Amino acid sequence: MERFFSDLAKKSFFLNLIVLGRPWNGIIIGLFSILGFIFLGGNDLLTILVLFFCFFLQYFAGTTFNDLYDFYSDKINMPYRPLESGVITSNEAKILAITLYVISLTFSWLFSFYIFLGVLAFFILSLLYSIIPFRLVSRGFLGNLTLATVTIFIPTMTGAIVASQSIFLPFEFVLYVLYFTLFFAFFSILKDFKDVTGDSKSGKKTFVVVHGIDLSGKIMIFGTVLFFLLSLFYLLELVLLDYVVLLVSLFFLVGLLIFELKVFDKRNSADNFYLLFSRTRILIFVYVLLVIILVYSSFSIALTLP
Repeated sequence: MERFFSDLAKKSFFLNLIVLGRPWNGIIIGLFSILGFIFLGGNDLLTILVLFFCFFLQYFAGTTFNDLYDFYSDKINMPYRPLESGVITSNEAKILAITLYVISLTFSWLFSFYIFLGVLAFFILSLLYSIIPFRLVSRGFLGNLTLATVTIFIPTMTGAIVASQSIFLPFEFVLYVLYFTLFFAFFSILKDFKDVTGDSKSGKKTFVVVHGIDLSGKIMIFGTVLFFLLSLFYLLELVLLDYVVLLVSLFFLVGLLIFELKVFDKRNSADNFYLLFSRTRILIFVYVLLVIILVYSSFSIALTLP
């Protein structure tokens, strides 16, 4: 997706600012905050918009900030990105990231203390993920786990806490979110395949750089299948339309496995891995959207039952 939108933006400063924050990923994070909110019975449109807006901006700022520290590896892996191509300067990227961080934190504080706490947790972890000396992105699976935490766990739990106005949430729901977070942590290993050349040359110790392509692929598939099935078990406990959810989820898992198994193809290049990761992101986006619709439909049906 980065390459497509970078080509589309060309030398436009404004369009490259948008591409820099990779908003297509931020949309997914915003959707998880909405999922948590409606799972616990939330239905206020303004709160939904604020949740989405705050976490979307946090991701936009966080990924912009991370690109400043990933410059040398991305210069090899993705030279077409706005920073690496020189269309956006590092100072411009810093100003953008700081501005969006401030807007998100301020707006969340003014609207809801619970949203502020979630956004603050996201902010802190995103800094630890990127900056020296912590640089969690370069610490093997810890980087994948951190990415999954800010993508899934924090937004979803924040949405749920806001809906229930309590930190004490249903046990089955917490387990669902926890297992889906672990699923995403293993899935995110796929991202490292496309970047292995630049990461290894720049000294960035991602999971794939440390463990190699074959072993990483096997661990990725084992982890995604195991934790997706565990999350699905608890998801089915939480919704009324369980047969529909089961069918959609199994189709998603089969589709994901088809893509993941392709990492073992010895003919793969960085471009092949890039296409694999792009397609799986679209698959996850569609799945999350369908789950949100099915969860909302389940609660709507429950309200009509005697």
